[in-house]
Amino acid sequence: MRLLHLFILGIILLGLSLYEPTQAQDITECPSFIQTALQQLGNNCANSPIGSACYGNSEITTSYANPSTSATFSKPGDRVNLELLNDIHTNAIDIVAKKWGLALLSTQANLPKTLNSKGVVMVTLGDVQAQNAVLPTDELVLTDKPVAVLVGKQGSDLFNVPSGFNETSSSFGHLPAGTSVQADGVSLDGKWLRVFAMHDNIYFQSPNAWVKIGDLADSVDLKALPTIGPNSFTLMQSFNLNTGFKLAACDTDSTSMLYLQGPEETEVLLHINGADIRFGSTMLVRTLPPGNIMQLISLTGIGLVKDDGQVERVITPGFASQICLSEPSDKGIRTIGTNCKWSEPTLLSFDTLEALYRALDGKIPQNLQYYRTYVPRLICPSGVGHVRCRISVIYDKLVRHLNDLCQRGILPKNICDLYILS
Repeated sequence: MRLLHLFILGIILLGLSLYEPTQAQDITECPSFIQTALQQLGNNCANSPIGSACYGNSEITTSYANPSTSATFSKPGDRVNLELLNDIHTNAIDIVAKKWGLALLSTQANLPKTLNSKGVVMVTLGDVQAQNAVLPTDELVLTDKPVAVLVGKQGSDLFNVPSGFNETSSSFGHLPAGTSVQADGVSLDGKWLRVFAMHDNIYFQSPNAWVKIGDLADSVDLKALPTIGPNSFTLMQSFNLNTGFKLAACDTDSTSMLYLQGPEETEVLLHINGADIRFGSTMLVRTLPPGNIMQLISLTGIGLVKDDGQVERVITPGFASQICLSEPSDKGIRTIGTNCKWSEPTLLSFDTLEALYRALDGKIPQNLQYYRTYVPRLICPSGVGHVRCRISVIYDKLVRHLNDLCQRGILPKNICDLYILS
């Protein structure tokens, strides 16, 4: 009997030894497969216009606002206008099948067309489902040609938010008489005009400002301009997000998340799962198991989040904040849950940041975005006892930006001391 047991054990071990090389080969091939897939994303989706989705890598499924839509979106390089999409779902990484769902989406968001930018760059990495949440009645369609308006004799004060919107606003600047500005929208009450006026906010620059129509030099025909209210969004500026929880296939697999990048240090506003998310530069967003938590991670720049009546959370590079979500609706949609608040930002673990570094640092094709992808790293000195790790950010512009925020006392000292800024 003992010999029989040993014989069976030997067969099992032999089977395991025969199985291991195949599995190891898959893991070994993972980094090169990841790199190849991202390179293909850059090749397939080069020069994608704002307001479009591009099929970067297999596999992707979509549904359309109009089921009879005949758009072709089935192979790498295919593009479709966002106005046709209801949702887009990219698949998780499958090393054996050599598939990793990658798509590029670009939304105008809150950025004026005067900027002549790429819009907000969004890259789905793996099992990501994004469903357009912009209602046809709320869709903001910006004109391709903003209207030039002239400021009157008394000049005009500039405001971030016009009176009557959800937030109170005081003037932050003044335009002298005779100044010409480009306008792209009118407030719902017809008393305010949105104009392009790049200016400094606390954490980043904002491209939009508002002036009183009564301050203009002459009456202007503004019929060509859309009305803008607090719930006005461009296509895919508001969407519902869900990401999968499949474990990483290798240390260069970024699992599943949505990558976001806007113009450098310029305010972007997105509305995700019912939450307003403002940021300048590069962020990641994902849902965490079992699907009822949304997490926002800052890679470069600052992220700002808050719920009604909550103190604004400031998310600096290497930190993350999260908020609980509701139970899914009959359509599988989750929004901000009752009494849910954004958490105090916490520093990501060494292992998490290293995994993100291996997966993303310099890996997202630069031709699709504004600048290279940088991922902060934790530097932990060797030694015994309590070891204090610090955050390394090698991007010069980010170092200068954080230094400026720290020197002006905008970021608290305990946060500033965590960064290596010299």
